[in-house]
Amino acid sequence: MSAQHVTKVSRPGGPAALGPRTSLERLPRVIRALKSFSLDSFMLFSVPFGLVGLLGLLGLLGSLSACSQAPSEPEVETPNGGLAIETPEVSGPQPWTSTDLPSSVGATRFVVMSDRTGGERPGVLAEAVERVNLLRPDFVVSVGDLIEGFNDDRDAHRAEWDELEDIVSRLDMPFFFATGNHDVSNQESLDVWRERHGPTYYHFRVGDLLFLIVDTEDPPPPPDPEMVAAGPRLGELSRTDHAAFRRELAKLFDHDGTQDVAISNAQIEEHERVLRDNPARWTFVILHKPAWQGDPHPNFLRLEAALADRDYTMLAGHIHNYRRTSRNGRDYIRLGATGGSYHHPDDAGTYDHVLLVTLTDEGPTFANLLLEGILDVEGRRQHRFTEKGLEPFFQ
Repeated sequence: MSAQHVTKVSRPGGPAALGPRTSLERLPRVIRALKSFSLDSFMLFSVPFGLVGLLGLLGLLGSLSACSQAPSEPEVETPNGGLAIETPEVSGPQPWTSTDLPSSVGATRFVVMSDRTGGERPGVLAEAVERVNLLRPDFVVSVGDLIEGFNDDRDAHRAEWDELEDIVSRLDMPFFFATGNHDVSNQESLDVWRERHGPTYYHFRVGDLLFLIVDTEDPPPPPDPEMVAAGPRLGELSRTDHAAFRRELAKLFDHDGTQDVAISNAQIEEHERVLRDNPARWTFVILHKPAWQGDPHPNFLRLEAALADRDYTMLAGHIHNYRRTSRNGRDYIRLGATGGSYHHPDDAGTYDHVLLVTLTDEGPTFANLLLEGILDVEGRRQHRFTEKGLEPFFQ
């Protein structure tokens, strides 16, 4: 083995190398230092020496400038955001598999959080925030249902948003809101949303990525009389007999069928305009209800038509049960819960999680991370995430 070289891992704008510089690499720095001397500096010496010295230094500057413009060795390509791995020179077998970094190095990474409410299990979202901070994504996107809502008391809605925003404020990165049916269920809740969060549908860009936030409660549909009548009993069962709660809810609600979606003409026209004006490498459509299930809303079909010529992924929540579907050759992902009740009759896909999305040159990758499995540096498992909520891991 030859002499050890310093391993280099650098980002754009950071140190290009940690090892020693060549003489040619030092030249620009030397030239800048020499140019910083003023003529007054040479007056400190005798006049003859100062003039001769100055002429000599000017000649040296010219020579150094010419050298600094000489062609240098070609730089090693580092397509992964400027990151590279340099290893010692080893003859024979090498104690590593490869030095080729994956295309995701330095790429955009974001987390999607699912429903907190619809039978909130207290404490789960706050735990999720702490664990997402450990993942250090660039930002977090919600698919809605952040408060319980479903009342016409504006002050009650404001109090619920105060509580939610206190939890979200603990994130170390930006958080993007989306409306759920619990967040916006009537005119009063819509008014409070607008006073707190502004528009119910919008878009944003991150580099060459486009995010469309779709409001599936536009306008809020009228409440289902059967669900309203069953509300008190379902609430009691969710606290006392979870298996019975699931059975009763399944009689009233088709988890995997057509969803009660509302998307106004004004909203779809805005999304169509945004798509026309914003070419993107990848588009993510964030909406609360999985509008693709069953018989989709006509304006949802318009949205799909506007997306037809681009790469995109759909991300929704509402059902509190994870399911990935392929439609139009794209991924349509329905997330599980991030604190909402376990109410789907099937245990498969029913868990508390966040979705970590990483962009690579080939497109996005998706990692479903169970909250119970994200531990800090101490590695202590303090809570179980159960249908009742947070429970001590060690009784």
